[in-house]
Amino acid sequence: MDQKIVLRDRFQLRFLGLFYFKQKRDRISEAATVVLLEIRQAEKTISTLQESRFVNTIDGQLLIVTNRWQDYAHLFARKLDHDELDLISRFYSNCQAIDRFIGQISSEEQVRAKTVAFQKTLCSLALENKNNPDNYKNDRDAFVERINSEDLTLTPKAPRDLISRRLNAIESVTTTSAGMKLKHLASRRW
Repeated sequence: MDQKIVLRDRFQLRFLGLFYFKQKRDRISEAATVVLLEIRQAEKTISTLQESRFVNTIDGQLLIVTNRWQDYAHLFARKLDHDELDLISRFYSNCQAIDRFIGQISSEEQVRAKTVAFQKTLCSLALENKNNPDNYKNDRDAFVERINSEDLTLTPKAPRDLISRRLNAIESVTTTSAGMKLKHLASRRW
């Protein structure tokens, strides 16, 4: 009788061990799929921005909407080597920095501040030419024309320069050994 109980208990432990092992593999596979999808989408957006010279195409589109790497990186500690983990972490870090700069570009506060400065200049032109409406109109039109000829008038230049530098320096992940391992892990369905 004791032998039957021992055999039954061993069987249950093996079954639970296999079940746990399969769950862990499925979780790693699902995590790899999610991370790979995020990276592919970000790389596609980066490619589009680089091809279009990204000067006038950044309209609040984020590279990484949700950072799943932050949630799942620990699952890949034994599956990827240190350099591969570092490459993916740098990729996400650069994408998040670009996203912050995009947020600065589309910041309502900065646009409001530049609009106030624009209005102050128009008011000062009006005061200077209060006795001569024709001069005011000419000065105003010249000022507005000069402002309109600037393609970055209501957009801060510094974040665009930082975005440009980051986009040029960012490394692709999907074509590296890290990307290949993520693809392999994502395709595992045992």
